Amino acid sequence: MPPRPQFCVGAFVVHGGRLLMIRRGTEPEVGKWSVPGGRLELGETMAAGVEREVLEETGVAVRCGDLATLVERFHDTGHVVIADFHAEPVAGSAEPMAGDDASEAAWIPVDAIGSLDLVSGLLEVLTAQGIAPTSGISS
Repeated sequence: MPPRPQFCVGAFVVHGGRLLMIRRGTEPEVGKWSVPGGRLELGETMAAGVEREVLEETGVAVRCGDLATLVERFHDTGHVVIADFHAEPVAGSAEPMAGDDASEAAWIPVDAIGSLDLVSGLLEVLTAQGIAPTSGISS
């Protein structure tokens, strides 16, 4: 486990009733669906990090918007603090194509999010943000 928490950024990119998502190609939680994101680089603003990570993982150019939420996750591979932002695709942006550490990238209809094998805690965050319908949460 790294000696310090890692600071990461993520993006909630919703367009036409669909959420831009990636299937993780690396640990933690390899094979599960998540929103695009990753570690912030030294000297990089959070907004620039969001835009870079989404482009690297999906090929979709976005413009970073407002901070949506902060989450904290503990895994066998470390401790991460994630700042998730709302973002929107830039006009004329490419269709999603997996890149970097994503094994798949796609626009997922928001009403189908609850049926996916998601990374831990993501459905609750997306529901709290009003992105995923509340019917996707089991009690």
